[in-house]
Amino acid sequence: MKYRIHAFLAGRNGIDALSGTLSWIAIIGMIVSFFIPIQWLRNIVYYLSIIIFVYAYFRVFSRNIVKRRAENAAFIGFFTRKKLQFQQRKTHKFYRCPKCGATLRVPKGKGKIQIICNRCGEQFVKKT
Repeated sequence: MKYRIHAFLAGRNGIDALSGTLSWIAIIGMIVSFFIPIQWLRNIVYYLSIIIFVYAYFRVFSRNIVKRRAENAAFIGFFTRKKLQFQQRKTHKFYRCPKCGATLRVPKGKGKIQIICNRCGEQFVKKT
């Protein structure tokens, strides 16, 4: 039986950060759904949790490892950027470029400054 399980799991993606996080979100959603007094809202939260759980295990058993790794890298990169922004929130201010949407970091306490986007060259004035 042990060899059959190993043969089945060979070449599969396995549990990564995204599928683990999705599994925990689904479990928490299922637990929260039991405490919602409105029946239709409880059903929506519960079934949405089931869908998230199924997607998490689809990712675990997927054989398209390249695509799953790219999704996981995007997930980890997003939270790494948000963590860095949170750590720098006292010393820097973050703005989005109105033209291309790039995130720009400027030091706090400089008053009104003209910001130039590194990606598209757009210039705009903001208060830091």
